[in-house]
Amino acid sequence: RKLFGDAAVNSLIVKPEKVDREALKTLRPLHTYSGADLVQRIEGQMDKTRQNMLAMRWMIILAALVALAGILATSVLARRREWGVLRAIGTGHGRLLAALAIEISVILLIGAVIGAIGGVIVFEGPIHAFLTNQGFSIGREVVARPLLTTGAIAIAVGLLAVMLSALMVARTKL
Repeated sequence: RKLFGDAAVNSLIVKPEKVDREALKTLRPLHTYSGADLVQRIEGQMDKTRQNMLAMRWMIILAALVALAGILATSVLARRREWGVLRAIGTGHGRLLAALAIEISVILLIGAVIGAIGGVIVFEGPIHAFLTNQGFSIGREVVARPLLTTGAIAIAVGLLAVMLSALMVARTKL
């Protein structure tokens, strides 16, 4: 009653002469659960749902990071001529890598901020409404740690992908 907010039937009164005793023998037994068992089962299902949602989030983040690394590495490799010209006029490896790191860091930081804002807006709108309609009780507070962690991981993976491809470009012959 407390969980669902309505009255539940917990007893049934019948006239003894109206009961078909033979039909009762053919029925399967009725399993009943105490309120504590029901709450425990629901919490177990909720925990499994949370674990599945967390696993899906990490898979989506992993796929996005692989795509991000591929796009950034392709971008660096496509600018080979530009890097060759800069090296030909005397730009050293360190300055070339530093310029690239600053450029990509700014792009990744802007992307992380826009992604976090977009994620919060999407969560506050349709996702929160969907979960609420499904009966989940979810607070509206936004936790900063997952957003910052995901942004930092995205920036680190992007820089790693760019640096590996930039080192390949920097080591090529002029």
